Amino acid sequence: MPTYSINNGTNIETLRKQNIHSVLLDLPNNTQKLISPKDVRDAFLTAWAESAFKHTIGQGGVEYIGIDSGDPNNRDIKQKIYLGKRSYNGVDIMTNYLLNSDTDIFIGNTKPDNATQSTKISILAGTDSNLHINAPYIEAIGLTNSIQFNIINPSLYNSPINILSNNGRVSINGISFPSISETSTDATEGKILKYKGIYPNGTLKWEDLIINNAIIGSTDSITNMYGTVSLNDYLLEFIDDNIVPVTIGGIEQGMSFSEGSFNGQNWPLVEVLREVLYPYVAPDLYLSVTKNNDIYFQSGLTQTANFVANMTRYSNPIDSYEITGTTYSGSFIGSVGATFSLTFSQNIYNNNVTTVDFVLKADDTINSPIYSHFATASVSFVDPYFYGFTTSVITTGNDLGTFMNLANKLIRPKEDITINYNGSGYMYFIVPASHGTFSTIKDPNGYIITSAFTYSVPITPSGSTRNWRVYRTKELCNYSNGNFQFIF
Repeated sequence: MPTYSINNGTNIETLRKQNIHSVLLDLPNNTQKLISPKDVRDAFLTAWAESAFKHTIGQGGVEYIGIDSGDPNNRDIKQKIYLGKRSYNGVDIMTNYLLNSDTDIFIGNTKPDNATQSTKISILAGTDSNLHINAPYIEAIGLTNSIQFNIINPSLYNSPINILSNNGRVSINGISFPSISETSTDATEGKILKYKGIYPNGTLKWEDLIINNAIIGSTDSITNMYGTVSLNDYLLEFIDDNIVPVTIGGIEQGMSFSEGSFNGQNWPLVEVLREVLYPYVAPDLYLSVTKNNDIYFQSGLTQTANFVANMTRYSNPIDSYEITGTTYSGSFIGSVGATFSLTFSQNIYNNNVTTVDFVLKADDTINSPIYSHFATASVSFVDPYFYGFTTSVITTGNDLGTFMNLANKLIRPKEDITINYNGSGYMYFIVPASHGTFSTIKDPNGYIITSAFTYSVPITPSGSTRNWRVYRTKELCNYSNGNFQFIF
């Protein structure tokens, strides 16, 4: 968060610090009377500024509750707003994709993860609790591949749902309904709503129902109509030279329904519907490879990896599939929309510090096989960190190899590390030499103690072909549950 000052140049000048952690770092235990009134003012302003919802006084002294900043030079907080639980099954709901979208306010549910995931917002009015039980609400329900949106009024007293435009029209799915003035003059007994014009420029109008023939055709035979056939003044063939702007089902962007474009004939409406309802949909593939829900494996060590593969078929059965680097392959027929899951464990090995890709390949073209659908999962082989205590001073490869066999091990890539130490002696932290050196080391209180450590040139431990750098405290020490930070 940005910092700013208020009451500048006065004896109550106060600084809003970057975050609450900055405040805590600047407030030591007051055993030596080191806390000044300004420290307290800074802490109070920072804590107040951390709250998004604030009681605010606007223009003319009007009060309201808003999402505001106390920064005199930047009163607005121009950030996304999310109302709901933070995560679902351990995964944050707000992703970079959502935070980078053009949506301003997101609303999610607060239900337990084992409940049906729906977001329901009830709208209350008045004080009658009997009415509130059946209050109108809007609701979003998470389905397998979509979100269902409902606008509901469950009142027991036939209360309506009104969608109203006083001066214009109401449009649903691109279809415009009559205005209030048109309905008041044209809606009479026996009239129906009839679409007038060419979509999307037409509208529904109140018209008389006109049928010239009471019965057309026979119930036990096909009725053929030839020539240009219309129903309610609309052709049963679809002719339109305009280019389709977006893909809808099997009707692709850039197509048109020009005259004679359906096998030398005009497009029948039934064939247009068939293309919309029965397009080709490629299978959906998923693959993960982990160990203890992690993608980092120690290089040079054979380890058991857990594989999870999911395949959902749509238009065609999955004629064949295989997972590279494994012996798993086969086919999946299943019903449309069915998912096939495969879970297994397999030993994997790599002696290099590198990334290895596993690929789930699938083919649904009934040709054996022409793989055109893929899902990839990557794992990274890394050299581990080692840490712990010993009273010995490590100077040789044999010393280092002996310590590594007994020390704690952390399998992570090059990144800032926090280590919990318990023990006494020299405190050691062994780092792959390829990572370089740390810029900062902090003790459990957050103080920088880099100068309390010494580190070696790269050392090759016995039994290894790669080098590690040895970090060690200069003096003997002991700690119980102390979290030390090593920052590159």
